[in-house]
Amino acid sequence: MSGRRIEFRRVRTKTWLIAVLLAGSGFCALVYQVAWLREFRLIFGASYESSAVIPDGTPPQQLDNAVTQYVPSARPGRRAPHAWLERDGARLSTIDLFGLRFVLLAGRRGDAWSAAAPQLTAPSYPPLVAHTIGAGHPITDPDDAWQDAYEIDDEGAVLVRPDAHVAWRSRGASDDPAGALRAAMDGVLGRAAEPASRHLAKR
Repeated sequence: MSGRRIEFRRVRTKTWLIAVLLAGSGFCALVYQVAWLREFRLIFGASYESSAVIPDGTPPQQLDNAVTQYVPSARPGRRAPHAWLERDGARLSTIDLFGLRFVLLAGRRGDAWSAAAPQLTAPSYPPLVAHTIGAGHPITDPDDAWQDAYEIDDEGAVLVRPDAHVAWRSRGASDDPAGALRAAMDGVLGRAAEPASRHLAKR
């Protein structure tokens, strides 16, 4: 990897972290919009690793050209993929759920993850919105496709950063959802913390 590409990655990571610290301001919204348009045009299929991404042990996809070749994946470091959902009778994309906050998406039986999210409160943590997706919840999955797209089971969850990149993923249940989510957020925010994987159930 060239020095220029490494430096671009560092600048991109610092940019969204600064935006998180400025959450709620007009400048924050502008940063997100610029970053979204720039990355959508240039590196839609790219995957990268940084301190703001928590690996889940899955291998990266082998692409000949990350700019022109795109294979959807929710592996941490990838842009969160599209899947059709439904809310209040209207169709929406998973992409529509991302923007100015961290977003936690949980499988149809992932209520424990959504219940853990409110425990991460300001000022220690940036805003976090949680959605349990499936029958019986405000957002449903009529095509039964989103969990496959994000490669999780009914009790799994995915944490998506404000720049729409996957920060962390639990492909299944956790013995301690609150602890796992807290460790993941601490890791993404660059704080010293125990590994998030310590709280995940063995698969």
